[in-house]
Parts: sequence; structure tokens; C-alpha cells
Amino acid sequence: MEFLRAEHEHAGDALASILKNGRVVVRKKDLREKYPMSTNFIYQFSKEHPAVLDKYKSELRRTAIKQETPALQPNKKVLTAADRIGILSNIKTGNDDANNYHKISFDNLIHILGVRVSNPDSEVEINNGRKRIDIVFNNSDNHGFFKSLNQLHQIKCPKIFIECKNYGKEIGNPEIDQLQGRFSDKRGLFGILLCRSIADRPKMVERCKDVMNDRKGFIIVLDDSDIRELLHFKDQQNEQAIDDFFSKKLDQLIM
Repeated sequence: MEFLRAEHEHAGDALASILKNGRVVVRKKDLREKYPMSTNFIYQFSKEHPAVLDKYKSELRRTAIKQETPALQPNKKVLTAADRIGILSNIKTGNDDANNYHKISFDNLIHILGVRVSNPDSEVEINNGRKRIDIVFNNSDNHGFFKSLNQLHQIKCPKIFIECKNYGKEIGNPEIDQLQGRFSDKRGLFGILLCRSIADRPKMVERCKDVMNDRKGFIIVLDDSDIRELLHFKDQQNEQAIDDFFSKKLDQLIM
């Protein structure tokens, strides 16, 4: 905010006011109205102004050294695969726990995918708010599965879309079609559908093949057992196994 204030004061633009003593000021209230401090805005601002981010990090380190009571700082527990699996298992299917399922799924995917993705966001509105996507990542993979989607398979995926279904029943074509409806040539043509269980995996793959064969995109469906497997790979720091896991899921569609 201080950086933006200085920029507008220097420019003397519409946000700047001139006091009686001739001093040019920009009010924080006006800045907040113009620049909503969303995740996307802060991410883009940091990319465009790396010096501001570096100064901020430096200030954090300086104040941390001066901290006189470090014991008062809570240590965030690093969740193991067992911790995450326990949380997931305790979430009941149905609408009442849908929000909790969405939250742990969001956190688990950030943990599993790591540097393959960036700019995680949830409840993202598209088409002027007429549609909403549960989870969206930027594809920032430099050497793994998501890079191969673009380069080897020629599947557009600048964005990775995820929908979460906390159903107590088998998902079907409506849920597949809903995720496919979020795809576009600009946003990307790849998504992951999360659900609690899959009773008939071959039939589920066939549903996803129908979307692919109609040239409408590529969808991988993962249930709790798949997430458990990926979490164990992450605990073992086996990044290759994670990429291989997704590659096998894609092979089920294209082979």
C-alpha cells in the first residue's frame, strides 16, 4: 500500500488530493477501493515489482531477529500423509461436510502437486459470474506430467481445473459434463474431478473418453484411494511416482 501511495502521489493523478498547504496526499481508503487485495492481485503485483517483495522479505527477517519472545510464535504442524488421510476419512459424504471436503482437497492438491502448479485459487468465477470452478491452478510445471501435457500431448492446459464432489453415490455424466463446461481454448482443456469413491472404474474411464473423443477436453477422475496413494508418494519424496501416476491415468484415456 505504501508503494502504491507513493506512485500515485508522484503521478498526481485522480487518486491524489492537494491539501491547503500544497502537500499532495493519497488516502488508503481510495487505494483499497482501487486495488482489492486479492490473491491474484498480490501475485501479479509481486511479479511486476520484485524489488518491493524483496524489501518486504528483508523487513520480515529483520523484525524476526529482533523478536524477543520467539516462544510465543506458534509452530504450524506439518501434516503427514497419515494426518491428511485421517482428516479425509473423517469427512462424511453429503452436503453438510462438502465445504470441509473442498478445503482438505484444496490443501492436499497444493501439497501433492508442489512446484508443478502456482497461484492456487478456489471458488473462481468465470463467464461474468455465470459459472464457478471449485479449484484452479496455473500450470507452472517445468519438467513433469503437466509440462508433457502441453509439449508431448499437445493438450492446452495453462490452467488446471478441479471440481470436488462429496457425494455418497457414484458420480456420472452430469458431473463430467459440468467440469467439461469449464474448459475453453483460452483457459485450457484439462481437469481433475475429485470424488469419494468409484465403484466402476472402467465405466468412469469410458465416460471421460466420450468427452475426449468429442474433442471437448481431457478429464481424470480421482477418488479417496487415489489421493491416499499420491499422499504416500509425497511423504516418500517420490516426485517421479507422482508424475507416473498421472501419466498412467492419462494413458487410460488415450490408449
